[in-house]
Amino acid sequence: MPNLRSRAKKKVVVEDNKENDEYVAKKAKFEKVVAKKSKIVLPKVIKVDSECPSLGFVVYQENGLIYSALLNQTNIAQNNNKFYLLQVLESEKSPKQYNLWYRWGRVGYKGQTKLEALTLDRAKSEFEAKYHAKTSNKFGEKFEKRPGKYDLIPVDYSRQDEEERRDDIEDEAVPCTLDPKVKSVIDLISDLKAMEKHLKRLNFDTNRTPLGCITKEQIKIGYKLLSQIEKKINTKTFATEFHALVSDYYTKIPHCFGMAQPPSLREFEDIKDELSLLEALVQTEVTVENTKKQIEKVNPSDRNYQRLNCGLKPLAKSVKAYKTIEKYLKNTHGPTHKGYKMKLKNVFELEKEGGFRSDIDNHQLLWHGSRLLNWFGILLKGLQIAPPEAPITGHMFGKGIYFADCASKSANYCDAKHGETGFLLLSQVALGTSQELKTAKYEASKMPEGISSTKGIGQMEPDSKKCEFLKIDGIKVKVPLGKIIEKENPDDYDLMYNEYIVYAREQVKLRYLVEIEFEANEE
Repeated sequence: MPNLRSRAKKKVVVEDNKENDEYVAKKAKFEKVVAKKSKIVLPKVIKVDSECPSLGFVVYQENGLIYSALLNQTNIAQNNNKFYLLQVLESEKSPKQYNLWYRWGRVGYKGQTKLEALTLDRAKSEFEAKYHAKTSNKFGEKFEKRPGKYDLIPVDYSRQDEEERRDDIEDEAVPCTLDPKVKSVIDLISDLKAMEKHLKRLNFDTNRTPLGCITKEQIKIGYKLLSQIEKKINTKTFATEFHALVSDYYTKIPHCFGMAQPPSLREFEDIKDELSLLEALVQTEVTVENTKKQIEKVNPSDRNYQRLNCGLKPLAKSVKAYKTIEKYLKNTHGPTHKGYKMKLKNVFELEKEGGFRSDIDNHQLLWHGSRLLNWFGILLKGLQIAPPEAPITGHMFGKGIYFADCASKSANYCDAKHGETGFLLLSQVALGTSQELKTAKYEASKMPEGISSTKGIGQMEPDSKKCEFLKIDGIKVKVPLGKIIEKENPDDYDLMYNEYIVYAREQVKLRYLVEIEFEANEE
């Protein structure tokens, strides 16, 4: 449940002499909400499945149990990707009536339905029997996944309750105090509908698992399962155990593939795609948690901006930093990235507190790209290193924070379409002495003494003779903005473009957020 103590702030501020009926009514509503903070255990009302025709009903609750269960089962070998939903429904008005609602089928489709009018005891009994038949678990007890049975998808009902509480206090129109350019960014990176659209691109099932409702434990299990799948790929062991792992992964992290068979996850590229999804889910959870509406008289954009605590100051086009970044973006669009153009919209200076290893030398301003739904979390918490339970796939030089000196290499990670806005981050990276590698080395994070970073050398890189420097907080920072040129003997290098990797967050300082518009290149 959310901590309601943090929500107990006055929404309504009025003068003492404004004791009119409207104020009294509003004040009573507020006090009612605040009074709930020490009493709420379960949400008052759980909404019925949207496909159910029963009007005037809610999900039945009894002694802390919510009689609603969303089940999921994926079996790669049999091309199964199915769900089963069951709910006991109670009429809101007396005399009380009770229904038992079932819906089941392939993920992504409405499926089949069944609605029965029963007594309460009969509805509960049949609900519990069906739950046990599908999961081999007793309803109300700690859930354990059984082989060949459905898994229970955890649902955070407190999210729904939070929405109900928001309606208890009138949402007054409060003007935004932000610069319009800043407001536009804040609204874009905290737009939950846009996040849902991006998650659907990654085949995540947002219908069964709405934004913010997947648990941290589910995501952690997802990482662990991908690591086990990765080991099977390494040994080319694609037998029954492999299929079971893939099925368990899809069961734990709900996907929607329509009638198509779920990918078998036999290739490392498949693992990379799933890692992108899990990262997106982590960042989405951060965004949902930190954009909750509070019982306070603050514009939502202002509130979200304050929570980020990252500065986000628009740069004038006339200042040196803007001109340097504009040149850096233009010159380092790789010749192999011809499918799109990038139009610079705005540059924002960032001011993020945190320890920074300024004692390590060789500071460079380097690019980092990411999907739109990741940016709220990045600006809030900084760039993160993959967790221990995550597989090594996708990390050619070990688990660290990856950067590029080629803008379009980083832009490819934005996953933006024609006409969409994306963001690139420019960070001041303390590289120190780098170990230079021509090929992948998954244990690169185990560096020799005196080495502070890894440089994966690419076939093409910015012309080193054309670099410039910016002085930031008294430190001379290299900006490798020369035009992209090809090295001699390019076949000696596995990478197309350079990559820079550090293995400590203290070697990274977020400096500029670059807003760009993607345009299809029709040439």
